[in-house]
Amino acid sequence: MGGGRVQPVIPGTNIIKLDDSLGCNTPQEVFDTVYANMESNIHNLEYFKEHAILCSTNETANKGNEKLLKKLSTPSAHCHSIDTVLNPDQAAAFQTEFLNSIEYSGIPQHHLHLKKGAVILLMRNLDVKQSHCNGSRYIIEDITQRLIIAK
Repeated sequence: MGGGRVQPVIPGTNIIKLDDSLGCNTPQEVFDTVYANMESNIHNLEYFKEHAILCSTNETANKGNEKLLKKLSTPSAHCHSIDTVLNPDQAAAFQTEFLNSIEYSGIPQHHLHLKKGAVILLMRNLDVKQSHCNGSRYIIEDITQRLIIAK
């Protein structure tokens, strides 16, 4: 690992010991370390290209997102997915409340708490030729009732 500079604790295994200075003891330490000086880099695209936290569950990611949003001084916007149909005969057999409560990887949440300056992730390919593809990150510039403007 690391060009052979770090040797396994037990030869023949992938177990290594990291220097204690490389670790964080609390989730807050992780956020503070990864996103140090976030407020002063809010419009710096390069800063956000170089900083990310991977989470193992949606719940962990949601908690982290809320912590980071609190650091932004911009006003909050609350967006909801559309959960009605034009023709009531086309309504599914599931209650709206149930459908809105589903949190599944790859499906956006029914309720999004957003702020200008926040980083968002594109979940679907929109225009691959223009690099608007799944996994691209954007910074929110403006939020309207039905549109998120981001670069």
